[in-house]
Amino acid sequence: MGVEPHPIDLLDELTGHIPFAVLVTGAGGDPDGRLTGRPLMVAHPTGDEPSDDDPSVFWFVVDPGVSWAPRRGTIAEVCLVLADEARQRVVSVSGTATSVADPELVDQMWEPPLAEWLPHPDGAIALRVEADAYSWWEGPGPQVIRSVEVRRQDLDGRVRHGHAELASALTSR
Repeated sequence: MGVEPHPIDLLDELTGHIPFAVLVTGAGGDPDGRLTGRPLMVAHPTGDEPSDDDPSVFWFVVDPGVSWAPRRGTIAEVCLVLADEARQRVVSVSGTATSVADPELVDQMWEPPLAEWLPHPDGAIALRVEADAYSWWEGPGPQVIRSVEVRRQDLDGRVRHGHAELASALTSR
């Protein structure tokens, strides 16, 4: 049996190639205060900051007028859900989000597909999500991705599952 990868390296292996995530928040967006989710394209900074290469930090480019993004200087608890149909994998990442008003950072992360949501990067903000913990499920067939509720017993034990708390993992890396 091989050595288990470090939890942060495993997070990168599980999610590093997935281009979209569903961001679930409790802020704004829903007048009844329910949790809401929205798909976002994962962005990749190209600068020299340490978090640019940190697989436990996810970046997004968003319109500054959205009600669900945390206001500058505040932190919001969020959940990201990333799905990889080819590998039959779903990853749920819990963490904290902060808004960053940095035009240079937005320019680094801007890609033409973002124009579907934001016609122009001018004024856009970067949304930084730092992972605190994650869980993942992986199975041998399409039932993992197509299932509304993934439960291990429903799949006859053929699903691999994992969970990692990153607070202690960050100090052991």
